[in-house]
Amino acid sequence: MRNNIKISFLLITITVLISNCVQGNKSNQTQDSIQPVDTLLDEKEVNFFNEFPNSFGEFQKLYGFDDNKGESIYYRSANRRIDSLFSSKKAVSDSVFVNKLIDISKDGKWDADAVNYFQQNLRTYFFDNSQVFLSMLGKEKQSNIDGFWYFFLDEPHLNEDVDKKARKLISSDPTMVKSYSIALEKVKADNVH
Repeated sequence: MRNNIKISFLLITITVLISNCVQGNKSNQTQDSIQPVDTLLDEKEVNFFNEFPNSFGEFQKLYGFDDNKGESIYYRSANRRIDSLFSSKKAVSDSVFVNKLIDISKDGKWDADAVNYFQQNLRTYFFDNSQVFLSMLGKEKQSNIDGFWYFFLDEPHLNEDVDKKARKLISSDPTMVKSYSIALEKVKADNVH
């Protein structure tokens, strides 16, 4: 009888151990199956971010409209792709993301459609992340800062609200104020109707 109790106890112990191992494996399988999906999404966003144009010229070539050549290859999906760019910001560091925005903007000039849509998203992101933006802009050479502000302000009719908000944010930085003022005067001169 005593041997039967020992055997029963041993069987119960083995059963519990096996059950715990199986549960542990299921838990690991669930974690393993979730992990790659998250990684794949991040990789997809990083890849999209890396493949998105790094200059205004490249941006125009893919998303713009030319009066002679017509629509670019991604003209009709430009807004969706620009939204994807701004969604990909969580897959890269703030500084990397802002640098790309500065690189696209520094040679930019307002145009309808995709350029306008990019500019609107840029402004929103700038106002929501002005500290990072101003820090990154401060590391750029003067011509890039000037080009950024020109694109930021450029449009057929000056947006007074954008101007007022931006001036307030840069008011304590004499270099930014000077560059901004020069860009503002240039935009006004270029857009006389």
